[in-house]
Amino acid sequence: MKMKIKRVLGILLSIALVLGLMPQMSSPAYALDNNYLTFTGTANFTITVGLYKGNLQYRTSEMSDWSNLTPGTPIEVINSDHILYLRGSGNNNKQLFDSYNHIEIESEGTVSCDGDIRTLIDYTNPEEATMGAYCFYNMFRNCTSLTKGPALPATTLADYCYDGMFYGCTSLEEAPALPATTLAKYCYSYMFDGCTSLEEAPDLSATTLADKCYSCMFYDCTSLEEAPDLPATTLADSCYIYMFEGCTSLEEAPDLPATTLADYCYSYMFEGCTSLEEAPDLPATTLKDSCYDCMFDGCTSLEEAPDLPATTLAYSCYSYMFFGCTSLQEAPSLPATTLADYCYYRMFEGCTSLE
Repeated sequence: MKMKIKRVLGILLSIALVLGLMPQMSSPAYALDNNYLTFTGTANFTITVGLYKGNLQYRTSEMSDWSNLTPGTPIEVINSDHILYLRGSGNNNKQLFDSYNHIEIESEGTVSCDGDIRTLIDYTNPEEATMGAYCFYNMFRNCTSLTKGPALPATTLADYCYDGMFYGCTSLEEAPALPATTLAKYCYSYMFDGCTSLEEAPDLSATTLADKCYSCMFYDCTSLEEAPDLPATTLADSCYIYMFEGCTSLEEAPDLPATTLADYCYSYMFEGCTSLEEAPDLPATTLKDSCYDCMFDGCTSLEEAPDLPATTLAYSCYSYMFFGCTSLQEAPSLPATTLADYCYYRMFEGCTSLE
C-alpha cells in the first residue's frame, strides 16, 4: 500500500515539475488587448466617436463581447477600472475620421490612451496596416482631458495622416514617438497645436521632408522648453512654416543644418517665441522665395542675429525676419551684391535696441 502511495506521489510530482517548466501562456484575448487602443480614466468617462469610415469595435473589459461602434452614440465607461478598448479591421488605405467628426471624451478626471494606433486599421495584422490620406485627421481634436496619446510606430506615412491629431489637447503631457524618416505632405501639420501642457517634443529624425510636413506642428505649445533636432539638409516648401509659433517658453532653437532651402521653408518658424535668446546658424548661401520671412518676428529676447552668408538672394527672402526683436543689438553682415525684389523688406523693423 505504501509503495502505491509513493508511486502516485512520484507521478504527481513529475507532472507538477513538467507544468512548472512550461512557459506560462496568456489567454489570446488578454494578449491582444495589450495592443488594442486602450483608454484608461482616473474617473468615469464618456467617449463618443463621430462619423468614421470603416469598421470599429469596442468593449469595456477583457471578458466582454466586442460591439460595433455607432457613430455619434456616447459610450459610458463606468466600470471599476475605467477602461475602454477600441479596435478596427479592414480599414487599410482609408481615412478613418471624417473632418471634425472625431473622438470626443468627457470626464471629470483625466484619460490616457495606450496601445498601437495601427490596431484601428487592422487589429489582426497591425504591422502590415497602411494609412490612407487623412487617416487620423483631427482624431483627438479638443480632447482637453487627454494626457497621453497612443503609440504611432508607422514608418510609412500618408498625406495629412496625423494632421491636427492632438489639436487643442490642453492636458496632453506626453507626445508619442515619431520614428518615420520619410515624411508626407502635411503629415504632422497642426499635430500638437495648442497643447499647452506639453513640455517636451518627440524626436524628429526624418531626413526626407515634404511640403508643409511640420507646419504649425507645435503652434502655441506655451510650455515647450526645448525643440527637437531637425537633421534634414534638403528642405521642402513651407516645411517648417509656423512650426514653433507662440512657444513662449522655448529658450533654445534647434540646429538648422540645411543648405538646400525651399520657398517659405523657415517662414514664421519662431514667431512670438519671446524667451528665445539665441538664433541657430543659417549656413545656406543660396536662398529661396520668402525662406526666412518673419522667421524671428516678435522674439523679444533675441540679442544677437545669426551670420547670414548667402550671396544668392530671392524674392522677399529676409522680409520681416527680425521684426519686433526689441533686444537685438547688432545687425549681421549682408554680403550679397546682387539683390532681389523685397529681399530686405522691413527686415529690422521695430528693433529698438539696434545700434
